[in-house]
Amino acid sequence: MDEILRKDFVSLNRRYLYLIRQISADKRASLITHCGCGIVEKIGTMTIDELDSLAEDMPVPCFIFDKTTLDIFIRSDHTSRRAYLLNSLIL
Repeated sequence: MDEILRKDFVSLNRRYLYLIRQISADKRASLITHCGCGIVEKIGTMTIDELDSLAEDMPVPCFIFDKTTLDIFIRSDHTSRRAYLLNSLIL
């Protein structure tokens, strides 16, 4: 993957995750972000460093995934995240 494109994906993911964290207390956050309530709650409790790590591990923009895929990704450990998302894209 082109390095510029990879950096763009990381930037988009980081901004999206920050948005979710920022509005996580709003009752409509899951509707606004197209994420399940559990995902919004989890992201709302994460630190900036954890969100940055998530953004770095996503090989594509995170907002294209369904709720289940994103939930599994967030709850996975750092070493298996990237492989999981790449496999879910192939299938």
